[in-house]
Amino acid sequence: MSREPCGPRCAAPQGRRHQRWFVMLACGAALAAGPLVRESLAAGDSLFAGDQVHAISIAFAQPAWRETLAAWHDAGVETYLPAVVVVNGASYDSVGVRFKGQSSYLFSNDKKPFRLVFDEFRGSQRLDGLKSVHLNNAWRDPSFLREKLHLGFLRDAGVAAPRANHATLEVNGEPWGLYVLVEHVDKKFLESRFGEKDGNLYKAVDGIATNAGGGPPPLSDFRWYGPDPADYTDRYELKTDDSERPWSDLLAVADALAHSPDLPAALPSLVQLERFGRAMAADNLLGNLDSYAGSGRNFYAYFPKDGRPMEWIAWDAGLSFGAYRVDRTDPRTLPPDYVSDDDDRPLLARLLGEPALRRDYLDGYAALFRDQFSVPRLLARVDSLAALVRPYVLADPKKATTNEQFEESLVSDVRLGDLVVPGLASFLRARAATVAAWLAADGGAPAGCRLAGIVPNPARSSVSFTVELASAGSLRLEVFDPAGRRVAELANGAWSAGSHTLDADVSGLAPGLYLCRLRAARGESVKRIVVLP
Repeated sequence: MSREPCGPRCAAPQGRRHQRWFVMLACGAALAAGPLVRESLAAGDSLFAGDQVHAISIAFAQPAWRETLAAWHDAGVETYLPAVVVVNGASYDSVGVRFKGQSSYLFSNDKKPFRLVFDEFRGSQRLDGLKSVHLNNAWRDPSFLREKLHLGFLRDAGVAAPRANHATLEVNGEPWGLYVLVEHVDKKFLESRFGEKDGNLYKAVDGIATNAGGGPPPLSDFRWYGPDPADYTDRYELKTDDSERPWSDLLAVADALAHSPDLPAALPSLVQLERFGRAMAADNLLGNLDSYAGSGRNFYAYFPKDGRPMEWIAWDAGLSFGAYRVDRTDPRTLPPDYVSDDDDRPLLARLLGEPALRRDYLDGYAALFRDQFSVPRLLARVDSLAALVRPYVLADPKKATTNEQFEESLVSDVRLGDLVVPGLASFLRARAATVAAWLAADGGAPAGCRLAGIVPNPARSSVSFTVELASAGSLRLEVFDPAGRRVAELANGAWSAGSHTLDADVSGLAPGLYLCRLRAARGESVKRIVVLP
């Protein structure tokens, strides 16, 4: 099959070979290559300074406002209803308001999340210089602290991430309780972080809703689907509308990941690897599996107009600290090289598959763990924020959890129906112990395992699995259905290091989609398989 050449963005500069791109983290975020220009300009500095709980009220003139917003949300249209919004006593007329979110909207009680757009109907109107903010409802987080803690950790690590604080909300005079107030990612955000705002900004699609044909949902995965931009428009949301050449930059990254014969030379000119590596390491350390490495969503990718490499922007970290699981994976015991699916996460999986890039990533991971993941410091941060929000949580009439669960979640695991949400303190202590053991096991560079191939796929009966084990040890290969139930164990025993082929018969499985999980003493790898009738 012929294909278009990778193009000029894929080529490394003349004479340039792989350089260590991540190890500078050991010297601190200030030494990162290129801007982040500075944390912010004037916009939002007062709103997000320090730790604050703001007071916000929304007043709709339309009696059926709730039904109208729900109908627009359910129809998938981002239409805004005008309202008067008061923030800390200052009134703003004709602010655009809508419901937002997917899981946080569908699985919450009556406490829906909102987006407020201050210039939707009045072009010059701003809130502390900002055009838009989000009010998140902290669903599945009885502590109300996960998003602010995670975003603060990212920003301390030099990763581009929005700022967060808290706010109480009233709607038409009715108390709606405590929300997490989050900065919006827009051109003002881009200019403050990267020094310019005229490049292409892509947002990951949510990836929850299934296709009309019943197939798997589209993912913002960085896989190569060919040279036609139309094959990517359902996988990424292009947020900028003034680009002369949209999609070519994103396709160059996907093309290089799929076809470059020398990825360590090509990738640094396409992706700002230091900050991407820190974002992945922070998600891993803090057990945030509702992310690219896990669920495959909740990020932005920005390509500066001046040709600098792609910048990674974190987004929606409300299920950090182990509150989200992928394929029965325990976030407390994640290996540093965890990827939920090598095929569907090539930007991270290919990086980890190249020895030089992998070495740099793990060196930086170890440095981030050593320099920033301090359990006493993080627990002190938890205590300080909990003391700030406690009276507002206790008074929240719409929260989906109890006052007892708020207190419990700060320390130990909390059961929410069939789900167990790790406590902040218990998670941090368990994560610190696990990571320290991993890093000590192999000189600070943990090895892993890889489920390298499944042939044929889809399959009816006989299947060959190719597995790779970096060091000798125990290995288990299991099959799970989409509900997370184990339906088969294909291997369980001691294996030597290297590549192995395992033949298995899957004809006893009902037709459908399954997840194959390979787990070794230090690592795991997951791939999908489709069983045909």
